[in-house]
Amino acid sequence: MENLNNKMLDVGSNNEVLGDKWYKFLVYFGIWFGVATNIILGILYISGNVYLGASSFIYDDLHYPALENTDFIYGIYRVIFGIFLIFVGLSMLKRKVDATSLLYGSSIAVILTGFTYSFISASNVAGSLITNPIYDTVWTSFISSYPLRKTVMVEFGFALYGFVMIAVGVTSLVWNMLYFSKREDWFEKKKQVKVKK
Repeated sequence: MENLNNKMLDVGSNNEVLGDKWYKFLVYFGIWFGVATNIILGILYISGNVYLGASSFIYDDLHYPALENTDFIYGIYRVIFGIFLIFVGLSMLKRKVDATSLLYGSSIAVILTGFTYSFISASNVAGSLITNPIYDTVWTSFISSYPLRKTVMVEFGFALYGFVMIAVGVTSLVWNMLYFSKREDWFEKKKQVKVKK
């Protein structure tokens, strides 16, 4: 049985000898690193500690109360997504037929999350800037306005964070689809072997 499994990993759908290094990287490290990262980040967002001690500055000094609620909800999502990745990792490890679909779905979720979180967070910051009377006197002088410069920096940070997540999601989605499209039999054959047993 073990020899058959090894053979499945070496031969693709066109009887082409294929490597399995990326597969092993995902199932033994990559996915589990994602699990740990998402759960840890989720806890940091929920607790408000994701800004490394600058939470009071972001939420209070710059007056972004809506952002605090967004971060709390986002933290819950990251924890749930981390738990979902556990199922993705186990499915890939066991080479279940729907494993690659779950893997692709996780990449799509990263893309959508990057766009949604950065857009909502930047909107929260911009909304606070427009509606808060503290900033009424600083619109005419951006260079001399320390609070406004800080606000723009925060918005830029959210936008950059979103772009990085989108880039990571798109890259992983395209790469995994190209990689596993030649290795679909790895998962299908294992299911057939189980049925024969």
